[in-house]
Amino acid sequence: MPVATDEKLLIACWSTAIILVIMAVVFRRGNRRNLVWAVAPLILPPAMHIFSRQLALAFAPSASIQTRIILDLSAALVACVLIGFANGLVSKTKRIRIAYLVCGMLFVLAFSGVLIMNSVNQMNLLPVA
Repeated sequence: MPVATDEKLLIACWSTAIILVIMAVVFRRGNRRNLVWAVAPLILPPAMHIFSRQLALAFAPSASIQTRIILDLSAALVACVLIGFANGLVSKTKRIRIAYLVCGMLFVLAFSGVLIMNSVNQMNLLPVA
């Protein structure tokens, strides 16, 4: 499996985060504040990955890739919990809430899975000292 460079993943994370922030702003301006809280947890995994390099180098320079994986896993966990809390704000109908819950968690898990798998592949490609 080809490994994407970190710069390509950062561009993907930035573009995803920007699109989700724009969606939140549109919902906010359209007086759909409950949907702002529904979009907010989706921003967490790409935003954490954007800043995970600096955080990892600041706290654990010798194990930066492992620290980034832990940060990405933590962001996915927190986002899934927040999606569960925001589930009641989406709609009063059960079908829409279940659809939001499933699609939101699938998005978070798939996005975080790609980020984590790429980090694992980068870790396996590093020379062993």
